[in-house]
Amino acid sequence: MGIFETIESTQHEQIMVCNNNDAGLKAIIAIHNTTLGPALGAVHQGVKLLMSGLNTERLVLSGGPLGLMQACLDLVIPYLQERRQFNHTISSFGIMQAKVADMYTALQSSRAYIYRIAQDYDAGTNEIRKMLIGRELVGTL
Repeated sequence: MGIFETIESTQHEQIMVCNNNDAGLKAIIAIHNTTLGPALGAVHQGVKLLMSGLNTERLVLSGGPLGLMQACLDLVIPYLQERRQFNHTISSFGIMQAKVADMYTALQSSRAYIYRIAQDYDAGTNEIRKMLIGRELVGTL
């Protein structure tokens, strides 16, 4: 029995099937009977409920760019010590040292800021401004 036959046999108020052929994505949205009242939150509070999880998502998603920044730094340092130009490793060139110092500073400052936001979040402080700044900070470096 396919998923479409299973859905048709259940008691739902509305079933929506969405396709995005360009991306190859399909979604089935089944709206259950809500005659006894909403299952989550109050009436007409769906947007508020949806948006309440965004701060958590911003915090969680900021870990990805931090990991990428660390991976870049982990690859760059050995490369600078291997690569030679003008009979010297390029790690001895001042401009390369400055660039690595900038990378390291950006990584450590971003990491410290995101960790602080995570500590505040664990303590119950859920400031949208801090989450937005943190996500923007690690997303643009």
